Amino acid sequence: MVRIYSSLRTANGGGVNSYYLFAINIAAQMLGYVYGHNHALNINQDLGVKVATPIGNLFGQLLFGWLADVLGRKRMCMSQVLIYLLSFSSVTFRWD
Repeated sequence: MVRIYSSLRTANGGGVNSYYLFAINIAAQMLGYVYGHNHALNINQDLGVKVATPIGNLFGQLLFGWLADVLGRKRMCMSQVLIYLLSFSSVTFRWD
């Protein structure tokens, strides 16, 4: 039973990460529309955004995985939820 739960949880995490990697294509287009010349990023900027995403993903997984081993999984889970809540609420309630 534990193996099934662990497998489902791992598959869910992989699905979320693959969605984020897919969504960066849309985010790159939006960044180009807002900040780019003629509403598009140049090739180097587009490549930089798309390369920085998986590198940041890798470093984040390594950092939070190591911290979870050191501090405990429950504490790290709660701190990640707090980071998500602060990030999403700061975007939601930003000043125009």
